[in-house]
Amino acid sequence: MSTAVGLHELYGLVVRVGDSVLGDCEVSMCIPYARGAESCTVVPTTVVEFGRLVRYEVSKLSKNYKIVLDYGGATETYIYPARVWEVVNSTIVEILRSGGRLRQQGAIFYGPPGVGKTSMCRIIVEILGLNVVEVSPTTVLRKYLGESEEAVEEMLTRAEESEPSAVLLDDAEWLLMSRKYVMESSHGAAGAYLGMMNLLLDYIEKWCREGRRIVVLATTNVGKDRLDPALQRGGRLGKPIYIPLPDFEAVKELLVAYGVEERLAAAWATRIVNAGLSMADAVNVARDLLAGREPVVEPQHGVAYRRVLPSDVGSRAVDLLSKVSTRYNLPKVIAERRGRLVYHVPYDEPVSVPVAVYLFGWYLKQPILLLTDPRGVDEVIDAAESVDGFVVVPVDSYPEIVPLVSFKYSKVVLCGKTVLKVRATPIEVHTTPMDAETRQVGLAELVLTYYGLRLDPEEVDRYVKRASVESLIRVLSIVGTHGVSIRDAWSLGGVER
Repeated sequence: MSTAVGLHELYGLVVRVGDSVLGDCEVSMCIPYARGAESCTVVPTTVVEFGRLVRYEVSKLSKNYKIVLDYGGATETYIYPARVWEVVNSTIVEILRSGGRLRQQGAIFYGPPGVGKTSMCRIIVEILGLNVVEVSPTTVLRKYLGESEEAVEEMLTRAEESEPSAVLLDDAEWLLMSRKYVMESSHGAAGAYLGMMNLLLDYIEKWCREGRRIVVLATTNVGKDRLDPALQRGGRLGKPIYIPLPDFEAVKELLVAYGVEERLAAAWATRIVNAGLSMADAVNVARDLLAGREPVVEPQHGVAYRRVLPSDVGSRAVDLLSKVSTRYNLPKVIAERRGRLVYHVPYDEPVSVPVAVYLFGWYLKQPILLLTDPRGVDEVIDAAESVDGFVVVPVDSYPEIVPLVSFKYSKVVLCGKTVLKVRATPIEVHTTPMDAETRQVGLAELVLTYYGLRLDPEEVDRYVKRASVESLIRVLSIVGTHGVSIRDAWSLGGVER
């Protein structure tokens, strides 16, 4: 937050935007100044606007960036996927820092609650030292005709007067929704909404033409298909930026930054990711751990996808995964990425999903997003694009969406026995050349570990090694469905060895 002052301590000083003054303050604007001048001399009639000096550090992790804001010793740490930060940095941060001209006048951030959309806006503001003008329903919506539009114009004019500045639209569904959707909903305030939207578009286009150092930063939980397409054109706010649920690396780094011991952070990061929790949830876990409280981590329901992180498996499962990967030349095919990569693991879902997750996620180190709600197809695809990951689709549960996912996205693993009407490369464990023990024991080890169960040595000798592949797959399907041991699954299924 900045303050307008005229202080005798600065009289006679020649200052420019970005200078550090008065110990821990940074100049963000000084008036009067010659238009186009980079600096001005402070006199009694000069108004100097300054704020706290914020130092920051950006470091590249394996698949994420860590951003640390330092407020004179008090630090805040944020972790974002590499693709997300690289887009923000190249389209906004670096251009304004270097004095260049923006190609788009801001950004729209969307994604699940708690992933850091508002925090990203704050990071941009702090790094660039922008003055903030917040536009929200409480600040602009009025009772009488035309007053809401006047309030919006007043806020946008204030942003011009405070340049360099940012117009912050947090939880902006009320303003960014598609005009077509608003009109079809026959909303009573449709006229006011259209007037405010047109004003925003007019100002954005004006700022773009004039090369103004004003950005519009908006956040929303709704999908990009419900946002007004006019905002997403070049020269305006561009393609919306999806911020996904965090992966293991991001959560672990955040917990460590909060002061959690590294091994403990790794254990809790696994639980947080597999439960489908957000970064905000991870912060709460960190605070509980530091306060000596046992965190409560429960799987999220009603979410479109989960970032799955399975536990490590034994040597025979690793051998199985290695042989399957080699047979289909997966490392080379994925690295070269020529065309669409659509695979099919043709077993019952309780077996095929663990195989897909371990093969592509654990063994080949690809980001995995498991679809958990067919209504969230667009969201899981947006999330996969943001991390360049594979979408795993349980096709027996959601056969109707298979063509849609395969058409819209190019890295997909289809899991289930449903006969497909799309072209996909089969991934078959039962026909991959390997010795019988590696196939039988490795597959049992992999599936049981996925469901948090232990493979008993007695079960290995009595059931697993003696079973046919077909019988074992049926039993493992029962294990995954009911969460029982192999011995109990054999009895439940009445399977002959």
